[in-house]
Amino acid sequence: FRRRWGFMFYRFRPDVWWWGLFYIGKGIFTNLGYLFFREGIAQMYWVMLTLAVYSSCLTLFFPWRLRAVNALDVYTNTALIFESSLIAVYTSTQTEVSSSTTSGISAAIVSIGFSPFLIASLVATYILYAHLHPSSSKARASEIELLSKALESFATCDVQEKISFMERVDEWAQSYIMSALHIISSEFDGVSHKARLTDQGLLSKTSSRSMVDSKSASPAKSYFSTNSSNNNNNNSNSSS
Repeated sequence: FRRRWGFMFYRFRPDVWWWGLFYIGKGIFTNLGYLFFREGIAQMYWVMLTLAVYSSCLTLFFPWRLRAVNALDVYTNTALIFESSLIAVYTSTQTEVSSSTTSGISAAIVSIGFSPFLIASLVATYILYAHLHPSSSKARASEIELLSKALESFATCDVQEKISFMERVDEWAQSYIMSALHIISSEFDGVSHKARLTDQGLLSKTSSRSMVDSKSASPAKSYFSTNSSNNNNNNSNSSS
């Protein structure tokens, strides 16, 4: 199933793996307005409503794997909403619009319509630079080292200090910490606190550590367990 339909999942974050269905639904609901409404103004309002709902959910979940792509998608849908509002001027037959106003609206529609291509080129340049530049690997290594030290320092504190720390930070910081916990526990340890699509399939809240250990979810654990079993075998052979 994942090999056949993987194109619907790999673009999105593992805990928002279902966004592909929502993305397809946006296109379906956008075109439904042209079937149910005959007046042009009603069709444009339906398009704007659909895009507004999609943009709201987009800013709530940020489903794309790359942060810059999320920003590009938000800008693109916002531009489409502005275009639809401008196009609605031409759908009204009761009001007369001057030629100068019409030319200005047409220029704005063309400019807004082509602006996502310019933003997309800038986003693509930024992504290529961030992933292919030699300094990015060095920066990532230093970030991992800092993260390891911070986790070790937090792990050595007692329970009261940890509780006091979590009560001190604001709600945004608590959300980021819990998101990091979810990612590390599911991707590294194989234990998921909520539904998340990983290399081992969809891990749900009911996934247990014992089931993950039986499937060798953590390479480090399997490596050390293999070495310990080999050492025990060697010791038994030497004693015999």
